[in-house]
Amino acid sequence: GGEKVESTVSGGVTMRISRGAQATLISASAPNTGQGSADELQRLATRVYRAVRRAVDGSNHPHIVRMWNWIPAIHRQLCGDQNCYMVFNAARFAAMREWFGGIDAIAVCAPAASGVGSESGALVVQAMSMARPGDSVGNPRQSPAWQYSRDYGLRPPCFARATRVRGIEPVLFISGTAAILGEQSRYVGDLAAQFELTLENLRQVIIAGDVDCGLEPLNAVRQARVYIARPADLANVKRWTRNAFRTDADLQFCRADLCRADLLVEIEAAAWSGESRKE
Repeated sequence: GGEKVESTVSGGVTMRISRGAQATLISASAPNTGQGSADELQRLATRVYRAVRRAVDGSNHPHIVRMWNWIPAIHRQLCGDQNCYMVFNAARFAAMREWFGGIDAIAVCAPAASGVGSESGALVVQAMSMARPGDSVGNPRQSPAWQYSRDYGLRPPCFARATRVRGIEPVLFISGTAAILGEQSRYVGDLAAQFELTLENLRQVIIAGDVDCGLEPLNAVRQARVYIARPADLANVKRWTRNAFRTDADLQFCRADLCRADLLVEIEAAAWSGESRKE
């Protein structure tokens, strides 16, 4: 109750801000045909990220704990071996430096995030902010994203594997999670194996986030969004997902290009403690 919604357009960025009692939700978008240069995309992403930051600075909810990014033409090569996602990451890295300072601060403060392709022709960045900062959570089986080598771009992607937010019921916001060990994609071309590794990575993050979940960490997942790269895989992924999670989990399925062309499935989630899985 008491939600206040604001809509503005400034500097080519369309903003929608919903301010509630517990959190603020921000959506910022700017048109991009996907045909511009690397410099144009980087300037666009910088402008959108700055608009998101301005929306929360000085507010009752100044701490961003979760982000979603939709990047147009995410796999298109722009310059050299850099694609749109890598160029976007350079802009995000610069924004995080503005927000938090050096890389050590980014390691502690960067929020959980997802990044997939946008089919709308717009760069869209959404964020959730709260009154208190969240706690970054890692996955011991995966390299921290901000430590990725230059094989994945001139600047690393800046996000936490998950963010734990404190309240009456602590919640773990889990970033888009896929079949990656260390920093490398695994089981290229094998949907079933990628799906199983994605589930195992989710388990490891939930354990690291100290969510009380009993013997099966996936029982703590109450909401999940599953991104699927190939439409033909939808039926199998839906079946496997419904078998993996609680019967009362809120599940969404979306077709999207993922951050790497060799990944076939990605899952983001929200997890918290509670009763065991319903049958």
